[in-house]
Amino acid sequence: MAGSGKTTFVKKLTEYLTVSSNSSYTINLDPAVYHIPYNPNIDIRDTVKFKEVMKQYGYGPNGAIMTSLNFFASQFHKVVDIINSNSGKVSYVIIDTPGQIEVFTWSASGTIITELLVYI
Repeated sequence: MAGSGKTTFVKKLTEYLTVSSNSSYTINLDPAVYHIPYNPNIDIRDTVKFKEVMKQYGYGPNGAIMTSLNFFASQFHKVVDIINSNSGKVSYVIIDTPGQIEVFTWSASGTIITELLVYI
C-alpha cells in the first residue's frame, strides 16, 4: 500500500470536512514520513523518533517502523482518552497509516491499535 495515496486522501478528506463544517481529528501513524501536507492533531513523530530507532537497534526502515509502532501502541490508550475527551467537538477521526500493510495484519501493535479504536 506504500505510495497508494493514503496521505493525500487524508489531506483532501480533512480539507473537505473543514469546508463542510464537520469537525475532525487527524492522527498520523507513519513514523517514517518526512513531510505531511496536513496538520495532525496527534503525530507519532512527536513521540517516537524513527531515525533514532533505526540507529539504536540497527534496524532497516521496515523494522524501525514496526518497532516505532510497537512503542506507540503501548501508549495508544492515551490517544483514545484524548479523542474521547474531545468527543463532543469531533465528528470524525481520520488515521493516516504507514504503507507497510504487515503493521496491521501481522503485528501486535496493529492488533492493539485496532482493538482500542473500538473505544472511540
